[in-house]
Amino acid sequence: MVQSTLDMNTATTPTNSTTQARAWCAAYLAERSAGDPIAAVLRSTPDLGDVAAPIYAFVRHTHDLAHGPAPIDALSQWEDALVSAFHGRPTDPILTALLDLARTHALPITPLADLLVGVKMQQSGRALPTAETARERARATAGPLARALMHVAGNRDERALALAERFATGLRLLDDLVDLVADADAGRRTVAQADLDDFGIDLDAVASEVPAPAAAELVALLAARVRVDLCYAAPLRRRAPASLRPLIVRLHRLGMRALTGIEARAVEGL
Repeated sequence: MVQSTLDMNTATTPTNSTTQARAWCAAYLAERSAGDPIAAVLRSTPDLGDVAAPIYAFVRHTHDLAHGPAPIDALSQWEDALVSAFHGRPTDPILTALLDLARTHALPITPLADLLVGVKMQQSGRALPTAETARERARATAGPLARALMHVAGNRDERALALAERFATGLRLLDDLVDLVADADAGRRTVAQADLDDFGIDLDAVASEVPAPAAAELVALLAARVRVDLCYAAPLRRRAPASLRPLIVRLHRLGMRALTGIEARAVEGL
């Protein structure tokens, strides 16, 4: 992940400098696109980059705070700043640009606040006893971004929002699979304990560079679950606004390509 040279600790924008705030977010998205495929896709999607940049910047900065010092305190302060911004008192370029989206594109605070709740839940270190628990944590951190993008694109249909959340959850679970080894080495648990118990292995066995057959079988199962979620790109594409369809197609292709590689490596381990 590329470390941004745009410092949020010193960035301040008056509440009436919407143009500057949106330009700051666009520069943030451009800089992150060098090392983040999601940022690259958002930036290169016609008619989407301008409105997506503040939402992406909010999500990315939230995750940066979660991996920084005293993450729970930092996230709580960020949540307070978000609420103040939606009451007309933004304190930085991200929040200033989000307030503008709220006024011009009817972006509600709900998905942004939900993201903070989800990231706090992830930081709590709560165990993942079942696959449903792991899935809910992925949904809580990925679904809000999908819903926010649908809102600013003008689609507030409940079924469409549910499909967007399902697809985004699959992408988040795929990201967990891609980062399985790194997460295990860092002590982050992304595999449900019930799955480990069913296959008679521990997390170290799953994260091994040369996994045992049982671990390879579990990775294949996790990949199969993700594949089901990613298949919801097709009905989502039919219901999504035209401005989001190229994004959905590109994310689906990227996801399926990564998933196929994971499945191939799992087969090699059988």
